[in-house]
Amino acid sequence: MERKVTVNDMMMARDSRASLQRKMTGRYGTPVISFTMNIAGPVKTGAAIKRTFEWGKERLLEELRKGSVGIKEMSCSYAFTGYECMIACDGKGSILKKICESIEEGSPAGRLFDMDVVLPDGTQIRREHERSCIVCGKTGKGCSSRRIHSLNEILEATERLIMEQFLHFDSIKAGKMVVKALNEEVNTTPKPGLVDRNNNGSHSDMDPELFKKSASSLESYFAGCFAVGAEHRRDRAGEVFEVIKELGMEAEKRMFSVTGGVNTHKGAIYTLGIISCAIGRLWEPGRPERDPNAIGKECSRLAERSVSEHFEGLSKKKARTSGDRAYLEYGLKGIRGEAAEGLPSVVLVSLPVLRECMENGYSLNDSAVYALLHLIALGKDTNMYARGGKEKAERASEAVRFLIEKEKYPHLKQIEELDMAFMEKNLSPGGCADLLAATIFLYEWCYSEIA
Repeated sequence: MERKVTVNDMMMARDSRASLQRKMTGRYGTPVISFTMNIAGPVKTGAAIKRTFEWGKERLLEELRKGSVGIKEMSCSYAFTGYECMIACDGKGSILKKICESIEEGSPAGRLFDMDVVLPDGTQIRREHERSCIVCGKTGKGCSSRRIHSLNEILEATERLIMEQFLHFDSIKAGKMVVKALNEEVNTTPKPGLVDRNNNGSHSDMDPELFKKSASSLESYFAGCFAVGAEHRRDRAGEVFEVIKELGMEAEKRMFSVTGGVNTHKGAIYTLGIISCAIGRLWEPGRPERDPNAIGKECSRLAERSVSEHFEGLSKKKARTSGDRAYLEYGLKGIRGEAAEGLPSVVLVSLPVLRECMENGYSLNDSAVYALLHLIALGKDTNMYARGGKEKAERASEAVRFLIEKEKYPHLKQIEELDMAFMEKNLSPGGCADLLAATIFLYEWCYSEIA
């Protein structure tokens, strides 16, 4: 629980800040930028507030670099009285003030920033324009001086600004990371029966460039699924699923338009759309969800009702896809069942394999190859059954299972031989490819520093 501040605490912090400002201006004879957070109430710290402060600090440093402003010294404090950053820097005070005001006014979170410019003589440069009320938007200090708004109203407005700032930021990041994972999946080589850098597998109508064009067209869709999940995280999961289902149908149209009617990512649209939405539903601005088990459970909540209704009402007349026919003939629920069960093949199988390989020094490519083998070995890929029938599909999965049981990380030459065998039988584990993309995305989202 965050520590509460008293009036005396804040007065002492203010005096300490003023003392540091005097020391820095005296030491260098230059202006000092004093960056603090405008947070109401007795609690001045927390994960979301800290993330906002760090973002503001990085924006400030970036703008100073752009303006070729030399930095003499920077001092940051993370006390319970609030986060502070003091920067002694070259340049005219008026120019520094314009930089500070551009950051304060250039984003939702900027309204929570107090970026003062202290001159060497101890005076502060005043703002050109008065700031607006955080709650109602009126200009001036009338609301604060007359205490028109309650503390709860101010805190709610603060939370809303932080949410607005980072929801957009994180949804865009998620969309980009999903597309990156899709591209890393298609580049993973060798992959039995699948498009990779060596060949086009069992597909005469696909190549890596087509996959990459398709993936790029879907970035806004995945970002949108994340945003829908976050914006509706208190709504019923089944209702939210229906919203992203509509988005997915539009995404499919874009995909087919880009690929000339070739199905490159239909399964990925479903799988990674649900995963993106699940992460959004678990999202908090200071602590984006990084636990794959929690993400898998949320996927289950989103998909289970729709999947249950789909298979309960399925008949030969209603079967439209190879996945539907695989369920009627073999009892396989494919990617729908995987999502409804919480992505067990990914969370319990391929993701641990990928992570273990990466931690043991394997490249992402080779780690992804081995993760894919473990997915194929499960024998659940409906595309394999659709292309080769039950007997060929099961034999192919058994061959992969035998290989990894004999040697956990077989030589890539042996996997290239599997690739040839899959192509001869016209087999393609396309469902496993979608799960591999999900595995790569979840690895980078949950464990990689770039997330």
